[in-house]
Amino acid sequence: MGKHFESHLNKLSAEQSAYLAGVIDCDGWISWKKDTNHWRIGVGTTSKKLIDLLMEMTGKSNVYVDKRSKRKWSDGSKRKDCYFWEIFRIKEVIDLLKAIIPYLTIKKKLAKTAYYETKRKLSKKR
Repeated sequence: MGKHFESHLNKLSAEQSAYLAGVIDCDGWISWKKDTNHWRIGVGTTSKKLIDLLMEMTGKSNVYVDKRSKRKWSDGSKRKDCYFWEIFRIKEVIDLLKAIIPYLTIKKKLAKTAYYETKRKLSKKR
């Protein structure tokens, strides 16, 4: 997880874009982060295999792990570790949203808001 990956967000195929949209619609988020004043897109899962696939597909390695396996449920059974993959750089947020908006269902309206607000913010910086 510590490797540096080159971003592939502007080179996603239609199939990859649709897959990412499905994952984000189900297990992901598109959220405004007050403390950094910009949008973030992420996925949380107990499947390391899914996180590895997202990293490979997008070229992004913004991943962190919540070591839940050190804690136990009330019945004594171990919890699974939870992995989080996140995109937060302005250009990457724009590239990812542009790729997935056509395929989103549940979070489409929010994604469009995030896309246009982020695009406007980027144009003000120039």
